[in-house]
Amino acid sequence: MKKLIIIFCIIFFSCGTQNSQIKLKTIKDSNFSVQYPNNWVRFGSMGYVFFRPKELRKIRPDFELNSISLSKNPFYIEKFNGVENTLNEHGRTLRRGEINKEYVLSKLPEGSKYIYKIESTIERQSFKEKFKRFEFFYVRDSKLDYIEFHMEEKLFDKYFDDAMLIINSFEPK
Repeated sequence: MKKLIIIFCIIFFSCGTQNSQIKLKTIKDSNFSVQYPNNWVRFGSMGYVFFRPKELRKIRPDFELNSISLSKNPFYIEKFNGVENTLNEHGRTLRRGEINKEYVLSKLPEGSKYIYKIESTIERQSFKEKFKRFEFFYVRDSKLDYIEFHMEEKLFDKYFDDAMLIINSFEPK
């Protein structure tokens, strides 16, 4: 019985120690509020907001691909040929530097903050590594907007929990 109590105490206190080290920062502006861990850094200009792990920013300060970004390119609902058709077209469309992409569009459960998610695996020019991207879509002011997590495939799982913390804390205004 004593062994079970000791094991429980070790697990309980070690879990508490890890979580207490993470501090959250908050950004608020007229369009949104979002929280991010203190081991990530916010950057961007011209109204664009990106988040990246500090350790990656130190290695390659100018590399924007390993990041979370808040979209500045919403889709206007009145121009839709159906939301799913528009999102499938978006999912298929290659962006600058992309040479191949596979994607899956998912409708999220009723009552979720986000209504659709696109998961993509991407091959890029000048990179041997593949990239993964998750895009989460929501409606605001008759526009379909999104927040995306884009990371090299080999780093994706390492930063996934932090990225989801940021994405789930996002509140459009």
